[in-house]
Amino acid sequence: MLYVLVCLAFAQDLDAPNTPAVAPNNEILSETEAAQHITASLVLKVEKREIIAAQIIKKLEEIGGYYSLRTDQRLQLRVPTEKMETFTEFCSQLGVAAGRTFQSQSLSQELSELHGKLKSREELLDKYFQILESSKADSVTVVEKEVIRLISAIENLKAQKDNASLRAQFSHLDIAFQFRDRRQPVADGSSEFDWLNTLNLSELLEQFQDDIVPGHVRTLKAPIPAGFAQYKVKRETRAASFDQVLYRARKYRSDQRADDAFWAEAVQHRMKQAGYFGYKNADLQSTVLENGVQLIQTLAPYGQEDYSYWIAFRSEKNAITIIEAAGEVSRFEGHKDSILQAIKSLPSR
Repeated sequence: MLYVLVCLAFAQDLDAPNTPAVAPNNEILSETEAAQHITASLVLKVEKREIIAAQIIKKLEEIGGYYSLRTDQRLQLRVPTEKMETFTEFCSQLGVAAGRTFQSQSLSQELSELHGKLKSREELLDKYFQILESSKADSVTVVEKEVIRLISAIENLKAQKDNASLRAQFSHLDIAFQFRDRRQPVADGSSEFDWLNTLNLSELLEQFQDDIVPGHVRTLKAPIPAGFAQYKVKRETRAASFDQVLYRARKYRSDQRADDAFWAEAVQHRMKQAGYFGYKNADLQSTVLENGVQLIQTLAPYGQEDYSYWIAFRSEKNAITIIEAAGEVSRFEGHKDSILQAIKSLPSR
C-alpha cells in the first residue's frame, strides 16, 4: 500500500501543466468560469495633477480598491475587476485621454487546475496520515518524508491559488500623466506633397516665436477664436490665448491638385509616420465640417510637455487653405470649443 501511494505521489508531480490532476466539480467551475484579470493603461492629460490624483484615489477607495504606486507622473492602481470598466471611464472624464490600452486574461483554466491539484494532494495526504497511524517503526520515516514533501506541495499550491484569486479579484490600471515615449515627432518633411511637409508642431512654434512667414504663403484673413489676441503679421492670420495656445490660418500656393478626401488620407499617413498620435490611442481620423473643411486632431510629446496639434484644411484652386492650432494638452482643452467654432466660421468655398 505504501509503495502504491508513493508511486501515485510521484506520478502527480509529472502532471502536465495544462491537465488538472482531478477534474473540478461543478461548484468549483461556477466559481472560476468568469475569473479574469484586466491590465489597462491610460495616458491622462490634466491641468492640476495632484487634485485629479486625489479624486481618483478617493473614488478608488470608495469602490474597494487601493493604489500600489503614486508619483507626480504616475499612478498604479488595483481596481476590483467587476468595476474596472466603469472606473476607467470615470478617470477618462477627468481630463483628456491621450492614450488607452485594455487587455483581459482569463484565469478560469488556471484556477480550475489549481483547485484540482490541491484537492488530489489533500486527499493523498489524508491517506498518508491513515498509513502513518498503522505504520511500523521501520516505515515511519519513509511516510513522514512523504508527508512533509506533500505538505510543502500543498502550501505551494495554496499560495498559487491565492495569488490567482487575488488577480481575479483586483485588476491593474496604470495611469500616466504624460506620454512615456518622449521622442518628438520628426520635424523634416518626408512627403512627396510639398504642403504636407509644412505641417509640423515644432515649425509652428518656432515661426510664432521668430515672426517668420514662409514665402509660399498667400494672404488669408480668417476668423480667430474667441478670447485670442491677434498678431500683426502680413499674409497670415495668427492669434494666441493668454496661456500660450497658438492659432494660425494660411493659404499655401500649390500646383499639386487632388480632392479633399485624398488629401485627408495623405495627411493622416504623413502625421502618423512623423510620430503624431490620435486621441484615446485611436488612429488619426479626419472629420468633415459643414463648411467643407477637413479637421484632423493629433497629440505629440514636445519637450517635457504633451501638446494637442490640430490641422484643418480645404483645397482650393492652386492653393490649400490651412488652419493649425497647438498648445499643451490641458490648456488646449480649455480653448478647443472656441478654436472649433473659428474653424467652422471660415466661409464656404
